[in-house]
Amino acid sequence: MLQEKWDSFVKFLSEYDIRKVLDVVRNLNWTELAVSPLFWLGVILVLGLTLWKRKFRLLLLVFSFIVFIFLAQYTLPPGGETIPLTKLLGFLGGTVALIVVNLYFLLVREG
Repeated sequence: MLQEKWDSFVKFLSEYDIRKVLDVVRNLNWTELAVSPLFWLGVILVLGLTLWKRKFRLLLLVFSFIVFIFLAQYTLPPGGETIPLTKLLGFLGGTVALIVVNLYFLLVREG
């Protein structure tokens, strides 16, 4: 089962471009993901590793990635459609805010 998931992940990365990745993220079934044991295993492993090693910057990166996925899912339209200016500005503003927060905690603030 795990080998099949890994093979599908590798196939996904080798065949898809950014538009297809955004479409997959947009069509992601969050309720199905929330009950998946593999998802919760990954969450527990990342949280456990972060707390054990006291690498809270890793946790910041993981949460920033999750926020970016939600941002892309709710602001960018499906492929081929034009992006309204308000949604584009919201996406750019959210992305810049994520970058600034990550740069602050990863480079400026030490400790």
